[in-house]
Amino acid sequence: MLNKELERRGVPMPQAATKEDWEAMRPEVKEMLLKGEFGYFFPKPDKVTYTDVTTWAEEEVFMGGNHDKYTIEVSVEYEGRKGSFPFNIAVPHVGRPCPTFVAINFEGGLLYKYQPTEEILDNGFAIAYFCYNDVTQDNGDFNDKLAYVLYGGREREAAEAGKISIWSWAAQLVMDYLQTCDFVDKKNIAVIGHSRLGKTALLTGAFDERFAFVISNDSGCSGAAISRDKGGERIDAILTRFPYWFCKNYAKYAGKEEDLPFDQNWLLSLVAPRKLLVASASGDKWADPDSEYLGAYAASKTWNLYGGRGFAGVNRLPLPGEDFYNGDVTYHQRDGKHFLSRYDWARYMAYIKANLNK
Repeated sequence: MLNKELERRGVPMPQAATKEDWEAMRPEVKEMLLKGEFGYFFPKPDKVTYTDVTTWAEEEVFMGGNHDKYTIEVSVEYEGRKGSFPFNIAVPHVGRPCPTFVAINFEGGLLYKYQPTEEILDNGFAIAYFCYNDVTQDNGDFNDKLAYVLYGGREREAAEAGKISIWSWAAQLVMDYLQTCDFVDKKNIAVIGHSRLGKTALLTGAFDERFAFVISNDSGCSGAAISRDKGGERIDAILTRFPYWFCKNYAKYAGKEEDLPFDQNWLLSLVAPRKLLVASASGDKWADPDSEYLGAYAASKTWNLYGGRGFAGVNRLPLPGEDFYNGDVTYHQRDGKHFLSRYDWARYMAYIKANLNK
């Protein structure tokens, strides 16, 4: 059924018959996605400095003193321009390196509606998190913060980074810091984001192979969802409101998804053979749960090339409340609306704990 649906929509599949074929294709796939959708990442900064600027905060009482919390300022220098952004780390007192989340958030605080920090720590995870607006504002201004550091006030060229690529660039800088931390289990670091930041998490995990788990929560259009014949939000709608998230070249495909040389399953496939977790909400029609499920299903074929378990879902569209967590590509559909809930986090944490890399 699902293969017929992908065929009906005209979804292109990477023509790789073996793992070696796919590995040879990776550079080309990355090039297409950056040049045609997200925009090229900037190179490593000329200089990066990490400074511990931790101060005690009233909110820490909420955690009962069973964790350590740090605030790190990332300062970057690129072509003589300087900028910075903060991120926070919360670490449970477990006496061993912890599996760790890198969370790209809409807010920077410890008490954040999409991040049940106490439950995360109680489950033995550390979490590093930052507010995307602290990196560059969620608007069309490329003269602020790290966007200015990168562009220096000039106009973007057609294939240069949109805001999603810049937020992803910041997440990779956070990952660089985590590689120096003794309390981090470096074989088990996950990147997570919701909605537009779910798109950012996918891009980050697809291009930075240090992330063992890549989590897309309700990422929808230009995220986990197949673009061709998608319900709800489509490329023309997303570019009407948020053209700055992407490179300027992406506008070529507004209302013309059939002209894309790829679809979002290609982005998801870049995560292979690591673990990919995709989730939807049944009432989130704008994101289109069916197309997100199809994205996970279509990408699964790449994991099969590595001899992995791929996607263990059913050969039909999912029902609210169903979850499929027996493969390397997972999916669940929570009943409800567009949100990153405690239920979602519980599913993600249970899967990671059951699939830790040794």
